[in-house]
Amino acid sequence: MIKKSIWKEFTSTLKTASLTTGKSLKYIYDAGNNHKHYLVPVLNGFIGDKLAENNHQLSISMSFRENGKDISIQNLDLKTRCKNKRKTIAIFIHGLVMDDVFWHTPYEGKPGFGSKLEQDLSIISLYVRYNTGKHISQNGKELSDLLQNLMDTYEDEIEHIVLITHSMGGLVARSASYYATKENHNWTKRLSSIFLLGVPNDGSFLEKIGHLTTTILKIIPNLPTRIVGHISDQRSNGIKDLRWGILVEEDWKSPDSDTLLKANRTKVEPLPGVKYYIIAGTMMGNESSLVSTYFGDGLVGRKSAIGEVFHSLKEESNEFLEVRIFRETSHLGLLMNQNVYEYIKGAFLQ
Repeated sequence: MIKKSIWKEFTSTLKTASLTTGKSLKYIYDAGNNHKHYLVPVLNGFIGDKLAENNHQLSISMSFRENGKDISIQNLDLKTRCKNKRKTIAIFIHGLVMDDVFWHTPYEGKPGFGSKLEQDLSIISLYVRYNTGKHISQNGKELSDLLQNLMDTYEDEIEHIVLITHSMGGLVARSASYYATKENHNWTKRLSSIFLLGVPNDGSFLEKIGHLTTTILKIIPNLPTRIVGHISDQRSNGIKDLRWGILVEEDWKSPDSDTLLKANRTKVEPLPGVKYYIIAGTMMGNESSLVSTYFGDGLVGRKSAIGEVFHSLKEESNEFLEVRIFRETSHLGLLMNQNVYEYIKGAFLQ
């Protein structure tokens, strides 16, 4: 049998991407239509850094969420909620231009992962919303502080913390673990596992392409073209951090952070004793193909999802790392895939 050419595989991927993206966009529209506040997270994703700098009322402050509103840690009332339940707290962290809606709102009659896990496993699900336009390191610091405040308030009610993250949310969680170590926060002592769904641990190819395009437009000796380039370069700090998966403040402050080649970045090691579940999607049936390696779920390549920092652990068959690839699954499809849910549920039951 003649092996299908890479070009045919690539065009097939684009066709699949258009179909899966269409379904994902329908989900976004439906969720947004049912939750009018969804426009605010989108604005924050694209210009949230500017909103925060100007103390604009639309700037999102990191907070736990309940019933579509911010809720204080005290009002979470875990002492009451933990009665007759396991003292396992699952904390859900969304990705770029998204919010907590995607973790718990029913879609086509199906509840989100957070709602299902709470019902099926008798655990507590908590949801975090944050300004995705800010630097990942800024959100990482804030998340570490938030989780430390949670621990200080409900230490007796918390035996295990599990972070379930999607896309940028996984980078924020990894950044939080870095700053928790630096600040001697003790919430990490209760952290048992982290789920990384479609997380660009080594950066997003789309942002790399966007940066390359912007750079070229800015140097072309043509005024209109340069103007377009400068306008394109106004995307948020959070989006720019996705280029290489920058987790630490010093890295984005570095003069070479805007380089077209690989930027220097601090190696953020996995926390010792914490199990990492890397969950990646690929829109192709063949997960090991070159197209899947680079394009993956349409937004995050398989290679980036696994990440250099986890690669050595994967090679060693480390007990604290598990990698699972879901075929024919798009970036947002990871949040709606029943097989992904069953895998996460099974991990809780181990």
